[in-house]
Amino acid sequence: MYNAPSIDIATMPIADKVHRYANAKYYKALLDALQAAANEVGCDFALSSRDAAYIPEDIYEHLAFNLVLAREQYLRPAIGSIAHYENAESGMKDGYAHLLLRDVLSALSELGLKWRIRSIEYYDREGLQRAQARRTNGGFPPLPEPAASAPSIKADVSRLADEFFNGLDTPKEDIPT
Repeated sequence: MYNAPSIDIATMPIADKVHRYANAKYYKALLDALQAAANEVGCDFALSSRDAAYIPEDIYEHLAFNLVLAREQYLRPAIGSIAHYENAESGMKDGYAHLLLRDVLSALSELGLKWRIRSIEYYDREGLQRAQARRTNGGFPPLPEPAASAPSIKADVSRLADEFFNGLDTPKEDIPT
C-alpha cells in the first residue's frame, strides 16, 4: 500500500501549473503544424531583429488553414479527418483561422522569431500547389493523373461500345418466333 499523503489538486497554484502545461502542449501542436506548413512553401522562422518578410495572401491562407486544422485535430481527435477539414474550412470562412494565425505570428515576433523565406527563389509554389490540392481533396493526396495510355484504352472501349450498339440497330435476318 502506498502511504503518501493525499493532495488537494483543486488549488490555484496547481491549477496554474496544469493550465500552463496543457496550453504549452496545445500550442506546441499548433506550432508544429505552422512550422510544417511554412517548410512546405520554402519558409521558416528565425531569430532576427529585421521585419518579417511579407506573406502573400495565398501563403497566408495556407498557413491559417494548417494552423486551424491542427487545432481541430488536437481538440477533437476522434471526429475523423473529413470533419477536421470541414471544421477547418469553417474556421477559414468565419475569420477565426486568420485571427489565430495573426495572434501566433505576433507572439512569435515578440519573441524575436520572424517569418523568413529560405530561398532566394522566393516561395516554393510547387509545395503550395501540392498543399492546396490536398486541402481541396479533404486532406487526401490528389488523385494521380491518368497514365498516357489511358485515353487510348478509353477510346477502344468507346469504339467497342459503339460497334455493339450499332450492331443492335442493324437489321438482322428474320428470326422465326
